Amino acid sequence: MDLIPKEKAKELVDKMWIYALPNANGSWQNAKQCAIILVDELIETVSMCIPYLHESTYYEYWVNVKEEIIKL
Repeated sequence: MDLIPKEKAKELVDKMWIYALPNANGSWQNAKQCAIILVDELIETVSMCIPYLHESTYYEYWVNVKEEIIKL
């Protein structure tokens, strides 16, 4: 990863802030979008840690989780 943990933390908060800002109480769509952002980050991390990405059960799990979030 190119970012130090503090920079990554700010990046994630900034990504989620734009979805939380329009409605202080949040909404279902806002929550879904935030969850998708998180899962995308996990997929990226798994892909960096596991040499044979597409053979990884972790990768497949998180891809499936993302698909299920989208269906909600």
